[in-house]
Amino acid sequence: MNREELQNAGIDLHNLKGFIGKGEVMDADTGAPTAITNANVGVPAELLTYIDPKAIEVLTAPRNATKLFDEVVQGDWATERLKYRMSEKVGAIAPYGDFSEIGVSDVNNEWVPTDVYRFQTMIKYGDLETARNAQAKVSLVADKQRAAANTIAIYGNKYYMYGVPGLSIYGIVNHPNLPVALTPNTVGGATAWSAKDSVGIYGDIQKIFNDLIDKSQGLISATDKFKIGIAPALLGYLNTVNTYGKSAMELMKLNYPNVEVVAVPEFHTAASGDYVFVIADEVLGQKTGECVTPQKLRTFQVIPEASSFKQKAAAATCGFRLYMPFALSRMLVS
Repeated sequence: MNREELQNAGIDLHNLKGFIGKGEVMDADTGAPTAITNANVGVPAELLTYIDPKAIEVLTAPRNATKLFDEVVQGDWATERLKYRMSEKVGAIAPYGDFSEIGVSDVNNEWVPTDVYRFQTMIKYGDLETARNAQAKVSLVADKQRAAANTIAIYGNKYYMYGVPGLSIYGIVNHPNLPVALTPNTVGGATAWSAKDSVGIYGDIQKIFNDLIDKSQGLISATDKFKIGIAPALLGYLNTVNTYGKSAMELMKLNYPNVEVVAVPEFHTAASGDYVFVIADEVLGQKTGECVTPQKLRTFQVIPEASSFKQKAAAATCGFRLYMPFALSRMLVS
Protein backbone atom coordinates (compact mmCIF):
# COMPACT_ATOMS: atom_id res chain seq x y z
CA MET A 1 0.00 0.00 0.00
CA ASN A 2 1.40 3.38 -0.98
CA ARG A 3 0.63 6.93 0.19
CA GLU A 4 -2.16 7.46 -2.38
CA GLU A 5 -3.91 4.27 -1.39
CA LEU A 6 -3.73 5.29 2.27
CA GLN A 7 -5.21 8.71 1.54
CA ASN A 8 -8.04 7.10 -0.44
CA ALA A 9 -8.71 4.99 2.65
CA GLY A 10 -8.97 8.16 4.78
CA ILE A 11 -5.54 7.82 6.36
CA ASP A 12 -3.21 10.82 6.14
CA LEU A 13 0.31 10.22 7.51
CA HIS A 14 1.65 13.74 7.17
CA ASN A 15 5.26 12.98 8.07
CA LEU A 16 5.46 9.70 6.20
CA LYS A 17 8.87 9.44 4.54
CA GLY A 18 8.62 5.96 3.09
CA PHE A 19 8.04 2.31 3.87
CA ILE A 20 10.32 -0.33 5.36
CA GLY A 21 11.32 -2.76 2.68
CA LYS A 22 10.24 -6.32 2.81
CA GLY A 23 13.72 -7.54 3.75
CA GLU A 24 13.94 -5.15 6.67
CA VAL A 25 10.88 -6.24 8.64
CA MET A 26 11.16 -8.63 11.54
CA ASP A 27 10.17 -12.16 10.81
CA ALA A 28 6.82 -12.56 12.54
CA ASP A 29 6.76 -16.25 11.90
CA THR A 30 9.76 -17.15 14.12
CA GLY A 31 8.25 -15.95 17.42
CA ALA A 32 11.62 -14.35 18.40
CA PRO A 33 12.11 -10.76 17.18
CA THR A 34 15.44 -9.95 15.60
CA ALA A 35 16.69 -6.34 16.04
CA ILE A 36 18.99 -4.67 13.55
CA THR A 37 20.33 -2.24 16.28
CA ASN A 38 22.67 -2.99 19.16
CA ALA A 39 21.25 -4.72 22.20
CA ASN A 40 19.37 -2.40 24.54
CA VAL A 41 21.53 -1.29 27.52
CA GLY A 42 18.90 0.93 29.15
CA VAL A 43 19.19 4.67 29.86
CA PRO A 44 22.68 6.29 29.79
CA ALA A 45 24.03 6.47 33.36
CA GLU A 46 24.74 10.21 33.02
CA LEU A 47 20.99 10.86 32.71
CA LEU A 48 20.40 9.09 36.03
CA THR A 49 23.16 11.02 37.88
CA TYR A 50 22.21 14.06 39.94
CA ILE A 51 24.99 16.63 40.27
CA ASP A 52 24.69 18.77 43.38
CA PRO A 53 25.21 22.44 42.40
CA LYS A 54 26.61 23.17 45.86
CA ALA A 55 30.41 22.95 46.13
CA ILE A 56 31.89 21.65 49.40
CA GLU A 57 35.00 23.68 50.11
CA VAL A 58 38.03 21.92 51.57
CA LEU A 59 38.76 23.64 54.88
CA THR A 60 42.17 24.57 56.25
CA ALA A 61 43.29 25.36 59.79
CA PRO A 62 42.08 28.76 61.05
CA ARG A 63 44.38 31.73 60.49
CA ASN A 64 44.09 33.53 63.80
CA ALA A 65 47.25 35.61 64.10
CA THR A 66 45.23 38.79 63.50
CA LYS A 67 42.74 37.75 66.18
CA LEU A 68 45.54 37.84 68.73
CA PHE A 69 47.06 41.10 67.49
CA ASP A 70 45.60 43.76 65.22
CA GLU A 71 46.79 43.92 61.63
CA VAL A 72 48.04 47.31 60.41
CA VAL A 73 49.17 48.56 56.99
CA GLN A 74 52.38 50.62 56.98
CA GLY A 75 54.28 51.82 53.93
CA ASP A 76 53.29 50.64 50.46
CA TRP A 77 54.27 48.23 47.70
CA ALA A 78 57.55 50.03 47.04
CA THR A 79 58.67 50.15 50.69
CA GLU A 80 61.95 48.31 51.28
CA ARG A 81 62.26 48.71 55.05
CA LEU A 82 60.21 50.00 57.95
CA LYS A 83 61.31 51.58 61.21
CA TYR A 84 59.37 52.44 64.32
CA ARG A 85 60.44 54.70 67.18
CA MET A 86 60.80 53.58 70.78
CA SER A 87 60.77 56.74 72.88
CA GLU A 88 62.06 56.68 76.47
CA LYS A 89 61.84 59.66 78.82
CA VAL A 90 64.84 59.79 81.17
CA GLY A 91 66.02 62.20 83.82
CA ALA A 92 67.81 62.81 87.10
CA ILE A 93 67.27 65.32 89.92
CA ALA A 94 69.46 67.19 92.40
CA PRO A 95 68.86 69.40 95.45
CA TYR A 96 67.62 72.83 94.42
CA GLY A 97 69.94 75.82 94.32
CA ASP A 98 69.33 79.22 92.72
CA PHE A 99 72.42 78.91 90.59
CA SER A 100 72.63 75.14 90.34
CA GLU A 101 72.11 73.44 86.96
CA ILE A 102 72.56 69.91 88.18
CA GLY A 103 69.82 67.45 87.19
CA VAL A 104 68.97 66.82 83.55
CA SER A 105 65.90 65.35 81.83
CA ASP A 106 65.99 64.14 78.26
CA VAL A 107 64.42 61.76 75.77
CA ASN A 108 66.08 58.77 74.15
CA ASN A 109 64.73 57.60 70.79
CA GLU A 110 65.60 54.19 69.39
CA TRP A 111 64.68 53.50 65.77
CA VAL A 112 63.90 49.81 65.39
CA PRO A 113 64.19 48.47 61.80
CA THR A 114 62.01 45.81 60.19
CA ASP A 115 62.67 44.14 56.86
CA VAL A 116 60.04 43.70 54.14
CA TYR A 117 59.43 40.35 52.46
CA ARG A 118 57.38 40.11 49.27
CA PHE A 119 55.82 36.87 48.06
CA GLN A 120 53.68 35.85 45.08
CA THR A 121 51.58 33.17 43.41
CA MET A 122 50.25 32.64 39.87
CA ILE A 123 47.05 31.42 38.28
CA LYS A 124 46.65 30.17 34.70
CA TYR A 125 43.57 29.14 32.75
CA GLY A 126 43.01 28.03 29.17
CA ASP A 127 40.15 28.83 26.78
CA LEU A 128 39.09 25.19 26.39
CA GLU A 129 39.49 24.57 30.12
CA THR A 130 37.27 27.55 30.91
CA ALA A 131 34.65 26.55 28.32
CA ARG A 132 34.45 22.98 29.63
CA ASN A 133 34.03 24.18 33.21
CA ALA A 134 31.35 26.62 32.08
CA GLN A 135 29.39 23.65 30.72
CA ALA A 136 29.48 22.27 34.26
CA LYS A 137 28.33 25.65 35.65
CA VAL A 138 31.75 26.18 37.32
CA SER A 139 33.17 29.71 37.49
CA LEU A 140 36.73 28.53 36.95
CA VAL A 141 38.41 31.94 36.70
CA ALA A 142 36.71 33.28 39.82
CA ASP A 143 37.58 30.09 41.73
CA LYS A 144 41.25 30.36 40.74
CA GLN A 145 41.34 34.02 41.77
CA ARG A 146 39.87 33.08 45.14
CA ALA A 147 42.47 30.31 45.42
CA ALA A 148 45.24 32.85 44.87
CA ALA A 149 43.81 35.18 47.52
CA ASN A 150 43.45 32.24 49.92
CA THR A 151 47.06 31.18 49.31
CA ILE A 152 48.29 34.71 50.04
CA ALA A 153 46.23 34.77 53.26
CA ILE A 154 47.60 31.39 54.43
CA TYR A 155 51.21 32.41 53.95
CA GLY A 156 50.58 35.90 55.37
CA ASN A 157 49.33 34.25 58.57
CA LYS A 158 52.35 31.92 58.55
CA TYR A 159 54.75 34.87 58.46
CA TYR A 160 52.85 36.58 61.28
CA MET A 161 53.26 33.42 63.36
CA TYR A 162 56.82 32.37 62.45
CA GLY A 163 58.46 35.32 60.70
CA VAL A 164 60.82 34.94 57.73
CA PRO A 165 64.15 33.15 58.31
CA GLY A 166 67.23 35.21 57.48
CA LEU A 167 65.44 38.56 57.75
CA SER A 168 64.59 40.92 60.60
CA ILE A 169 61.02 39.63 60.46
CA TYR A 170 59.78 37.74 63.51
CA GLY A 171 56.64 35.88 64.44
CA ILE A 172 54.34 35.57 67.43
CA VAL A 173 55.76 32.14 68.23
CA ASN A 174 59.47 32.92 67.89
CA HIS A 175 59.96 36.63 68.55
CA PRO A 176 63.32 37.09 70.34
CA ASN A 177 61.75 39.34 73.01
CA LEU A 178 59.14 36.83 74.12
CA PRO A 179 59.23 36.13 77.88
CA VAL A 180 60.41 32.74 79.09
CA ALA A 181 57.56 30.22 79.25
CA LEU A 182 56.21 29.41 82.71
CA THR A 183 55.81 25.83 83.94
CA PRO A 184 52.42 24.50 85.10
CA ASN A 185 51.69 23.89 88.77
CA THR A 186 52.10 20.38 90.08
CA VAL A 187 48.83 18.94 91.42
CA GLY A 188 48.88 15.42 92.83
CA GLY A 189 52.23 14.82 91.20
CA ALA A 190 50.94 15.80 87.73
CA THR A 191 51.34 18.92 85.58
CA ALA A 192 49.26 17.86 82.55
CA TRP A 193 45.79 19.39 82.21
CA SER A 194 44.36 15.97 81.43
CA ALA A 195 45.14 14.99 85.04
CA LYS A 196 43.66 18.13 86.66
CA ASP A 197 40.16 19.29 87.49
CA SER A 198 38.91 22.81 86.74
CA VAL A 199 40.51 24.24 89.89
CA GLY A 200 43.90 22.84 88.92
CA ILE A 201 43.59 24.13 85.34
CA TYR A 202 42.40 27.54 86.52
CA GLY A 203 45.36 27.64 88.90
CA ASP A 204 47.71 27.45 85.88
CA ILE A 205 45.78 30.18 84.06
CA GLN A 206 45.84 32.38 87.16
CA LYS A 207 49.61 31.85 87.39
CA ILE A 208 50.00 33.30 83.89
CA PHE A 209 47.77 36.29 84.70
CA ASN A 210 49.60 36.94 87.97
CA ASP A 211 52.95 36.89 86.18
CA LEU A 212 51.74 39.38 83.57
CA ILE A 213 50.15 41.77 86.07
CA ASP A 214 53.20 41.59 88.35
CA LYS A 215 55.58 42.42 85.48
CA SER A 216 53.48 45.47 84.60
CA GLN A 217 53.93 46.85 88.13
CA GLY A 218 50.29 47.83 88.26
CA LEU A 219 49.89 49.18 84.72
CA ILE A 220 47.66 46.18 83.95
CA SER A 221 44.71 45.11 86.08
CA ALA A 222 42.36 42.11 86.08
CA THR A 223 39.56 44.16 84.49
CA ASP A 224 41.58 45.11 81.38
CA LYS A 225 40.96 43.46 78.00
CA PHE A 226 42.93 40.25 77.47
CA LYS A 227 43.33 37.63 74.80
CA ILE A 228 44.11 34.03 75.67
CA GLY A 229 45.74 32.27 72.75
CA ILE A 230 45.55 28.54 73.31
CA ALA A 231 46.42 25.42 71.33
CA PRO A 232 43.23 23.63 70.15
CA ALA A 233 44.30 20.46 71.99
CA LEU A 234 43.93 22.33 75.30
CA LEU A 235 40.72 24.18 74.48
CA GLY A 236 38.39 21.43 75.68
CA TYR A 237 40.04 21.28 79.10
CA LEU A 238 38.74 24.78 79.85
CA ASN A 239 35.30 23.15 80.18
CA THR A 240 36.51 20.61 82.74
CA VAL A 241 34.35 20.96 85.86
CA ASN A 242 35.07 20.46 89.54
CA THR A 243 32.89 18.73 92.14
CA TYR A 244 30.69 21.84 92.29
CA GLY A 245 30.04 21.88 88.55
CA LYS A 246 32.21 24.93 87.87
CA SER A 247 34.45 24.89 84.80
CA ALA A 248 37.84 26.52 84.41
CA MET A 249 36.29 28.79 81.77
CA GLU A 250 33.65 30.01 84.23
CA LEU A 251 36.23 30.64 86.93
CA MET A 252 38.37 32.58 84.47
CA LYS A 253 35.47 34.71 83.21
CA LEU A 254 34.44 35.43 86.80
CA ASN A 255 37.81 36.89 87.74
CA TYR A 256 38.88 38.28 84.35
CA PRO A 257 35.59 39.45 82.78
CA ASN A 258 37.10 40.98 79.64
CA VAL A 259 39.03 37.96 78.39
CA GLU A 260 38.63 36.50 74.90
CA VAL A 261 39.75 32.96 74.05
CA VAL A 262 41.35 32.37 70.65
CA ALA A 263 42.30 28.93 69.30
CA VAL A 264 45.73 29.04 67.67
CA PRO A 265 46.86 25.85 65.86
CA GLU A 266 50.46 27.09 65.73
CA PHE A 267 50.66 26.96 69.54
CA HIS A 268 50.89 23.17 69.35
CA THR A 269 54.42 21.77 69.35
CA ALA A 270 54.84 18.06 68.67
CA ALA A 271 58.03 17.81 70.72
CA SER A 272 57.42 20.04 73.75
CA GLY A 273 53.68 20.42 74.30
CA ASP A 274 51.08 23.16 73.86
CA TYR A 275 51.33 26.88 74.57
CA VAL A 276 48.92 29.15 76.40
CA PHE A 277 49.49 32.88 75.82
CA VAL A 278 47.86 35.61 77.92
CA ILE A 279 48.07 38.99 76.21
CA ALA A 280 46.94 42.42 77.39
CA ASP A 281 45.42 44.14 74.36
CA GLU A 282 46.98 47.47 75.24
CA VAL A 283 48.63 49.36 78.07
CA LEU A 284 47.81 53.05 78.60
CA GLY A 285 46.45 53.23 75.05
CA GLN A 286 49.50 51.59 73.44
CA LYS A 287 49.16 48.25 71.67
CA THR A 288 51.14 45.32 73.05
CA GLY A 289 51.99 44.21 69.52
CA GLU A 290 50.85 44.37 65.91
CA CYS A 291 50.92 42.33 62.72
CA VAL A 292 52.39 44.62 60.06
CA THR A 293 52.00 44.52 56.28
CA PRO A 294 52.93 47.10 53.62
CA GLN A 295 50.67 45.35 51.06
CA LYS A 296 48.02 42.84 52.12
CA LEU A 297 47.13 41.78 48.54
CA ARG A 298 48.11 43.08 45.14
CA THR A 299 46.76 41.65 41.87
CA PHE A 300 48.46 42.32 38.56
CA GLN A 301 47.16 42.60 35.01
CA VAL A 302 45.68 39.60 33.23
CA ILE A 303 48.11 38.57 30.48
CA PRO A 304 46.65 36.91 27.34
CA GLU A 305 48.54 34.11 25.59
CA ALA A 306 47.64 32.37 22.32
CA SER A 307 44.73 30.47 23.88
CA SER A 308 45.12 31.01 27.62
CA PHE A 309 45.51 33.67 30.28
CA LYS A 310 47.69 34.14 33.38
CA GLN A 311 47.70 36.49 36.36
CA LYS A 312 49.97 37.13 39.32
CA ALA A 313 48.95 37.94 42.89
CA ALA A 314 51.39 39.16 45.51
CA ALA A 315 51.69 40.60 49.01
CA ALA A 316 54.32 41.90 51.43
CA THR A 317 54.87 41.36 55.14
CA CYS A 318 56.90 42.70 58.03
CA GLY A 319 55.77 39.94 60.38
CA PHE A 320 54.93 40.58 64.03
CA ARG A 321 56.15 43.46 66.18
CA LEU A 322 56.19 43.09 69.94
CA TYR A 323 56.24 46.57 71.46
CA MET A 324 55.75 45.70 75.14
CA PRO A 325 57.04 42.24 76.10
CA PHE A 326 55.96 42.71 79.72
CA ALA A 327 52.30 42.76 78.61
CA LEU A 328 52.47 39.13 77.48
CA SER A 329 53.01 35.93 79.46
CA ARG A 330 52.96 32.32 78.33
CA MET A 331 53.04 28.77 79.65
CA LEU A 332 54.06 25.49 78.04
CA VAL A 333 51.65 22.71 79.02
CA SER A 334 52.86 19.18 78.32
